[in-house]
Order: sequence, then C-alpha cells, then structure tokens
Amino acid sequence: MQAYLMQGLGLSQADIYVLRAKMVYYTRLPGQGVFAGNAASGTAMLNALQNSPLSGTYTNYNYYLQAAVDAGTLGGVEGQVGGQVHADAAAYLLRQPQWIDAALAPYVDSRDLQEGQPRIWLAGLGGVFASQGRTGIANSTERSAGSLVGATYRLSDQASATFGLGYHGGTVESAGATATINTLLATVGGRYGFSSLETGPYAVVRADAGWVDYQSERPLGYGLGSAQGNTNGAVLSGMAGLGEVIRLAPLTVTLQAGGRVADETLGSFKESGSELALNVHGLNNTVSSVLADLDVSLDRHSIGTWSITPAVTLGYERILGNSRIESTGTLYGYAGSQSAAYESHDLIKAGFKHNGPARRFLHQYQRQCDSR
Repeated sequence: MQAYLMQGLGLSQADIYVLRAKMVYYTRLPGQGVFAGNAASGTAMLNALQNSPLSGTYTNYNYYLQAAVDAGTLGGVEGQVGGQVHADAAAYLLRQPQWIDAALAPYVDSRDLQEGQPRIWLAGLGGVFASQGRTGIANSTERSAGSLVGATYRLSDQASATFGLGYHGGTVESAGATATINTLLATVGGRYGFSSLETGPYAVVRADAGWVDYQSERPLGYGLGSAQGNTNGAVLSGMAGLGEVIRLAPLTVTLQAGGRVADETLGSFKESGSELALNVHGLNNTVSSVLADLDVSLDRHSIGTWSITPAVTLGYERILGNSRIESTGTLYGYAGSQSAAYESHDLIKAGFKHNGPARRFLHQYQRQCDSR
C-alpha cells in the first residue's frame, strides 16, 4: 500500500500523513498510560492537539506525530512540550534570598565597629544548585553569579543597619531548555541587641526586593523548532528572627531562629519560534519557611600583618505548606501543567568563613533533603 500510494499515485510522505490524520484519530499515543508527571501532561497535550488546526494539515506537528506513531515512540518531546523550565525558574527565584543570606553573612556583623562607624563592603553571591528529577520530571541545574555593594552602620551600642544594591544573573536548565534570569536587587536590614550587640539576646529583620528580566528558549527537535519567550517580574522576601550571642572565650556562639516569606511574580507571555510555542500563564508563588542557624567563631588571631576570624556556620530551613511549584501553558485552548524538579521541604546549609582586613570569604554547601 505504501509503495502504491507513493509510486503509483505520486503522493509524498507528508501527503500520506495529512490524509491519515483526517481519517484516523489516535486515542492513545505511544507510551501514553505509562508516562507520569510532566511527561504524562505533555503526552496528553500532544494527543489533544489532534483536534487543533495543526492536525490533518501540512504542519510540522502533524508530520512529527504521524512519524512518532509509525516509530512507536514520542522521542522525548513529551517531556519538553509543556515547558518545565518555567516552573524550575520560578523555584529558582524563590530560593534567591538564600544566596543573599550567604553573601551578607560576613558583613552584617557590626560587633567590631564603633558607634557611628560605617563599613563599606562588596560581596559576591551565587553558585550552583542541582535538583534531582523524579519519574516523568527532568533534572534541573541552576548556575548563578552576581554581586552586592553596600554598607553596615553601627547606629548605637545596641543597634546596627545594613543596606545593599546589586545584581544576580542566573541560568536554569531542564528538559533540554534554558531560562536566563537577571535580577536587580536591593536589600535592607537591621539588628537590635536587647543589652548590646556584643553579647546577649537580639532581634534581626531584613527585606529584599528585585526586578526580574526573564528569557527562555526551548529547542523541541524533530522539525518542531525552538520556542522562545520573555517577560518581566519581581521577587520579594522578608525575614525576621530572634537570636543570642554567647561568649565562651575564645569562642563566640551565635544561635538564631526565625521565619521568612518569599514571593515571586512573572508576567504571562507568548512564546514564538515553534508551532508548539505556548501561551505561558503568569506565575505567582509565595513560600513561607522557618529558619534555624548556628554560628561558631574563634576570636580574632594575628598572622603577621593579617588578622583573621575563622568561623563555622550551620543552617536549616523548613518550607511550610505545599512546596510544589507549577507552571501552566496553553495552546489552541488545551492546557498543560508542569512541576519543578525541586519539591523538597528541607534545606540544610553548612559553611566556613574567615574574615580578614583585606578580604572575606564564605564557602557554603547546600543540600536539599526530601522529606516526602
């Protein structure tokens, strides 16, 4: 029959696929019923698009789908078509305050300042964060870098204030797609010691705000093109906590507990560059968490012309409520939702820092702990 259609009637493979799509509706695509998670949602969208203007005409989608039926596999497009990278980008933005925590840690301590004395500083922020996927959900990798410039000012024996401005640029990769996220940041905070800043109990607050420029690219392969999109948004967070500074010469132990609320917003946008480009719905997610931190530092030691203050830090953050982040995209009225790879309630942080007059470092390791 194939030889008769092509050699006898002179039809091309594309002609045959158009005719077949007009006559045959596939209730179940290859692998459908076996896939889970984002792949299952993507397969359902590919199936539903048989009822759209893309089917039964000379489109890349029609050729791909009919060829996939012949081959018995969707070729991985089921995990790419829904746009998981948008959900992963939203999860990345919600964790941005954690990078600010790490960047500010060596500089917010004003115990070595005199009353009325300021400290001007420049801090780097960012790093690499990887989230392991689950069945039907691809792995996600984040890489970011940036800097904050600011000042810490000791207002009195009991109070200090910190503010900074900066930039944080990052890329998020998942399911073959890449999102580029650039954020202009501002942060302001303060610390109040109930007796003094050197020892005893204290309260701390901080607020962060950022303007976000978002761009994404999703190569789909199989002649389906590359879906591209861009939008703007914002990320806001607030933190408050109580702590205590305990002097155990030659050690200083600082205990702190508190809470944080982080909110990210990305405007809706329409992708282009592919027949399967999505109308991506706006994203708005808010996450609340509780925090616990321990900092143990040695007294300042002189080494030649240098003086250093080594310290070890441990931290724990627990997400309250639902930790799942989802994005939604539609095409010809058919919607598909995607979940971010990161879905943990727990984050453990450990670091080592040593402060000197010419430079300060904070080496930090973060690990997600899945408590589901």
